Amino acid sequence: MGTTMDKIIDFHVHIGNIFSHEPKYSALPYKPERNFYELIKFRNVYLGKWNYLAKPILESIGRKDKYIVSIGDLRQIMNSYKITKSVVHALEPYVRSLDVISACKNDNSLIPFCSVDPHDPEKSEKLRMYKKRGAKGVKFHPVIQKAALSESTTVELFEEVQKIKLPVLCHSGWGPIGESANGDINSFPPLIERFPRVKFILAHLGMYQSKNAIRLGESYPNVLFDLSWQPAGNISRAINQLGSKRLLFGSDWPFVLPSSSIEIIKNTVEDKKDQYNIFYGNSSRLLGL
Repeated sequence: MGTTMDKIIDFHVHIGNIFSHEPKYSALPYKPERNFYELIKFRNVYLGKWNYLAKPILESIGRKDKYIVSIGDLRQIMNSYKITKSVVHALEPYVRSLDVISACKNDNSLIPFCSVDPHDPEKSEKLRMYKKRGAKGVKFHPVIQKAALSESTTVELFEEVQKIKLPVLCHSGWGPIGESANGDINSFPPLIERFPRVKFILAHLGMYQSKNAIRLGESYPNVLFDLSWQPAGNISRAINQLGSKRLLFGSDWPFVLPSSSIEIIKNTVEDKKDQYNIFYGNSSRLLGL
């Protein structure tokens, strides 16, 4: 698919319906089109202190914009935007790990990340089983899974993750459902310090806490970030302070069209080596591709 510089790994995509447990959110057929919500995501939500005032408005709009999506929908999007590989995330107990692993089987363009409910007493055994079945990493969502970073069940989860040597994509920052405080970027250091051999990929660069996320990254070399939901200014700041080798392209599809995230990085990151690192190189090295 083109030259190496043209390759893109999307490190953050979903299938199924991670909002199935929230009846206030609609479950709609997927429509790959830009709408009003898509156009404002990267703009007026990032106007300083106004972003916090905008959150309730965005949440209200977003309730009409949550989709059930399939592997077929994902392949269509990947073809449309010339995405080479996608990391597909389970989110237990709502999107099952075995379903994601099965959906990605026999397709080397799809890379499954498993998930366990942190409160599941069998989580360690399940993680080992999912790795044997082909999972290449773990998804942990402290907000939707309602698991505080300091609680014992979360610590137990990461003890097993460190043993089986899988990278973990962790939601970081604000979230519209669940226990939003659990994603606070300032809560991560004790967990990161306790598990220095775990590769933490903090999703969304901390969302609305990008400055604190970047400072955290400066302190912990085992922390990387995906850039989903971030505007140009925050991405530039991350490159200037962390360098490009700690940053991964991720769209958070279907909640963001890949076009938005791709355009922002291509228009913001001038150095071709930095673009290569973000779009492909860093993910490829992390996943051993």
